[in-house]
Amino acid sequence: MMRCGRGSKSSIGPSASPSVSPSASLSPSVSTSISPSQSPSISPSVSPSASLSPSISPSVSASVSPSASISPSRSPSISPSISPSISLSLSASLSPSMSPSISPSASPSTAGGTAPTFVAQYATAFNSATSPKTAMSAVAINSGDVLVAVAVAADYPKTLSITENGAGSATLQRSSVTENYCNTYGWAYAAPAGETITISFSSSGGIGEYFGGNVVRFSGSDGVGASNVATGASGSPSVSLTTTQANSAIVVIVSDWNANSGTQTFTNNFSGTPTALTDYPGDGAQYGVAIAYFPDAGAAGSKTVGMSAPTGQKWSIIAIEVRGSS
Repeated sequence: MMRCGRGSKSSIGPSASPSVSPSASLSPSVSTSISPSQSPSISPSVSPSASLSPSISPSVSASVSPSASISPSRSPSISPSISPSISLSLSASLSPSMSPSISPSASPSTAGGTAPTFVAQYATAFNSATSPKTAMSAVAINSGDVLVAVAVAADYPKTLSITENGAGSATLQRSSVTENYCNTYGWAYAAPAGETITISFSSSGGIGEYFGGNVVRFSGSDGVGASNVATGASGSPSVSLTTTQANSAIVVIVSDWNANSGTQTFTNNFSGTPTALTDYPGDGAQYGVAIAYFPDAGAAGSKTVGMSAPTGQKWSIIAIEVRGSS
C-alpha cells in the first residue's frame, strides 16, 4: 500500500511581515494522500465459483493532525504546518475476486445425442368391436425399452382401457373423450428390466362401434417426454408440443369421426419424414385412423405435426415425444 509523504513544515520566520515564504505553499501538505492504494484489483477472475467476495474495507484513516503552532511572538509566525496528512488511505481493495461463477456447465438438459431406435409395432385389428384385443402376446423386451400405445374407439360412448403384465405400469399420457368425436388415447410404458410382456386393449359401453390400437416400441431411449392433444370440427388436424430433448422421436395418432376416405398424408414443421404405421383409412361409416412416427425431430423446441389429407375430417390428434439417448 503506497503512503504519501508528509508535507514540509512551512517555517514562516518571526519578522513582522508575515513572510509567507513560498516554500510555505501554505503547505497544507494536504497530502490528501488518497493513497488510493485503491488497488481495485478487480481481477475478475471469472472463475466459476460465485464467491462475489467484495472485501471493500475502505479504511478511511483520516488522521488530520493539524499542528497549527501559533507562536506568540508579534510576528505571528503562523507556521501552519497544517500538514493535515489526510492520509485517506482509501484502500478500497475492491478486490472482488468477483468470481461470479458463470460456470458454463449450466447447460440445459435439452442437449440430446442419438435418436431412439424404432424396433417394431404391434397392432390389433381396427375393423371390429371385439373386446379385448391383444396387441403384444408374451413379447420379450429389454430394459429401458419404451412402448407407446395408442388406440381409438369410433364413437363417444365407447371407452377404452389398457392392460399389461409388466413389472412397470402403463401411464395415460393424453386422451380425447368428447361426444361426436372418436375417443382417442395415448399411453406409455418404460421397461424397468428385461421381461416378457402382454398388452391388450379393452372397450366398454357403446353399441358395436369399432375400435383398435397399436403399440410402438423403441430402444435406446431416455424415456417419454412431452405430449399434447387437440381436436377440431374442420380444417386440417394439427397439434404442437415442445420437445424436451434433442433428437427425440414423435409418435402421432389421428382419428376422424367423419370417416373420410383417401390417402393419409402427415405434415410437420421440422426436417424429417414420417414413417406411417398400421392404420385404418376412413370407411365412410365408422371412423378413420392414421398412425405414424417421426424418427428424429431435431433440436429441442416447439414442434407441430398434423395431416394435410384426407380433407374434411372431424379430428382428434395426440402426439407423444420419445426421447433419444443423451
